[in-house]
This record gives sequence, C-alpha cells and structure tokens, in this order.
Amino acid sequence: DGVINSSDALVILKISVGMEEEDPKPSDKEDIVALYNTSLINSAEQSKLVLDISTDVSVKVNKFLLDGKEDKELTKIFEDSLNETEYEDLKLTFVNGETEDGRKVKDLLSGMAISADDVETATAVQHGDGYKVTLKLYPVSETYSEDDLAGSGYESYKENVNIEILAVTDGQGRLMLLDYYTYGNVKATATEEGVKVTMDFDMEEREVMSFAY
Repeated sequence: DGVINSSDALVILKISVGMEEEDPKPSDKEDIVALYNTSLINSAEQSKLVLDISTDVSVKVNKFLLDGKEDKELTKIFEDSLNETEYEDLKLTFVNGETEDGRKVKDLLSGMAISADDVETATAVQHGDGYKVTLKLYPVSETYSEDDLAGSGYESYKENVNIEILAVTDGQGRLMLLDYYTYGNVKATATEEGVKVTMDFDMEEREVMSFAY
C-alpha cells in the first residue's frame, strides 16, 4: 500500500548493515524452472481468475509435390487450406478453480509445466515486484514408424518442434502474462488415389494468456 511499517523498516535496516540479505534472484536453470512451474500452481489456486487467451497459427508450405512434380496453384490451395482456421479470442472466468461450464483451471495450466531436463536456456530478470522469465526448450525431433502411422493415410511423417516460453509474474508469484510459442517443421509423404504426395511445411503457433485476479 506504499506505507512502510515497523517490520519493513527492520528488514531494511538489517539488509543495510549486512545482517540479512535480499531475496536472491533465481539464476540457475533448475531454480528458474521451479519459479515458472510454481507460478502455474499459484495462479491455479486463486479463488478467482480471469483468463484472456489469444491464439494465432500460421503455416508456410515449402514443398508440395504430386508424383515428384510441383503445381504452384495446388500448392497455394494446400497452404490456404492449412491456414483457413480462424481462432477467436477467449475469456474464461474461474471461481474456485472452475468455470460455470465445468472447465478446470488446473487442467489447463498443468499441461504447461515443464521439466528442467527439457530446458536448453533459462533466464529470469526482475520485473516490477515479480520476474520476467524466458525459457527455451531443447528441439524435439520425431520420426513416426509404420505402426504409428497405420490408418492415418501417411506413409512417412517426421516433425521437428521448438518451444519458447515467456512468463511474467507478480510479487505474489502468480502469472500476469504467459506467451507460449511453438514452431517447427513437418515432412511427410502419402498416396492419394494412386498419386504420391510429398509435403514439407513450417508451422507456428502462439498462445498468449493474460491473467487477472
């Protein structure tokens, strides 16, 4: 509230004479990831939470071949079809962890928790009373087997996925902003009505959440 009380003054005095240290800024990867994961938990435990969510997805086709030949018109049609979905902004109000229609905030946020083992780089800088946390996960590459693809229509499918996270917390360790950015590449082949289709495209998805309590 902007007023320094006697206990605040005592803490300041102890810091100034070296009797007590300020809370250290998290610096190693494990501590920064713990700060991020804890902010998810703290946000989910609030009695009321209003989430504003915006989602943007874009796809760029690098290659679209039919029996090894490129058709620029069909390539454009294919790219447009991958980009035709429009995502509306979403506002969700959680009271005691649930919306009126039964959605649970823990189900939404728990899926965004990460392991320090999966993180390539992590930084945390002071931002107001809280922190601005940036996390970059190790790229993940996966080639699906024939068994994985059975019934899918694909003969081969390989994807490379990268994830970068920006999180801003407040002085109570709760999230104020979460920017979850996923990008990567897909290479795949399939046969449609006797025609061999070869695809190579880049994908980007950004989900931004604003938190109010």
